[in-house]
Amino acid sequence: WTKNGVELSATRKNASNMEYRINKPRAEDSGEYHCVYHFVSAPKANATIEVKAAPDITGHKRSENKNEGQDATMYCKSVGYPHPDWIWRKKENGMPMDIVNTSGRFFIINKENYTELNIVNLQITEDPGEYECNATWPHSGLSWEFWLKLSSLW
Repeated sequence: WTKNGVELSATRKNASNMEYRINKPRAEDSGEYHCVYHFVSAPKANATIEVKAAPDITGHKRSENKNEGQDATMYCKSVGYPHPDWIWRKKENGMPMDIVNTSGRFFIINKENYTELNIVNLQITEDPGEYECNATWPHSGLSWEFWLKLSSLW
């Protein structure tokens, strides 16, 4: 048996039937499980089972205090399966707007259950405010909000 592509220890057997049991499943048990089997006179085959878990997200912190010219990093993590699609937004006049890297100072890293927003060379006139990471699943969505506060060096 494998979970998300990694073999589960003590599940390799030479038998005509296989069973893998999860007693009292929790969110960390969610993922994609494969039972891989070989027949002497047939090609390799497998069966796939998806174990889904309710989505939730958490962030690094709720606010960040930085000085002008410094860099800022904010991140969010998700639990549950399947993994979400991520998007970062900044509130402009009370409306969340997708972050577009027109200045070349915003860098977004998205992985399966993790997203990170890096802002380099913070600008006091442009960057303070409310940011949010937004996680979207097929039937729901959640967001985590951050406040970025800047102090002027002058």
